[in-house]
Amino acid sequence: MKKSIIAIAIAGLVLVGCDQASHDSAKESAASVKATTTQVKDDVVSTTDTALNSTKQALTDSADAVSDTADKVADKAAEVKNNVADSSDAAVESSKQAVSDSAAAVENKVSELKDNAANATTDAVDASKDAASDAVNSATDMKDAAVDKTKAATNDAVDMINKSVDSAEKKVTDLTN
Repeated sequence: MKKSIIAIAIAGLVLVGCDQASHDSAKESAASVKATTTQVKDDVVSTTDTALNSTKQALTDSADAVSDTADKVADKAAEVKNNVADSSDAAVESSKQAVSDSAAAVENKVSELKDNAANATTDAVDASKDAASDAVNSATDMKDAAVDKTKAATNDAVDMINKSVDSAEKKVTDLTN
């Protein structure tokens, strides 16, 4: 029995040793798991921080890009607005100039027409004066011609009468002699 007790005691010691080794091994495993878990946790935190930082940087870059684009759009809109304003101002000035030019052209044309009308009136008055003068002259000439013809006809008639009288006297004288 001693041998059995010794064997049992050895077996118990082995079991206790195994149990202790198992317990030590479990502690070491737990410590190892804890260390691994801590490492995994640290890696997850580090990866999460890196991802978060990358996301923050991407968001910052996107925000900067959007802000730059918005600034460029605002600058372009202001430039277009200024160009439109400048174009509008130029168009207004051009319109004013066109209206002014048109008004001047109309005024010049009215003045030209007025001068032409005055000249035409003067020419008509002169032509009327000339026509009246020509009519008077023609009438005078016709009167003078009529008078001259009348005088000539009268002279011719007187001459004929004188010749007739002379001829009659001659016949009478010839008959009486």
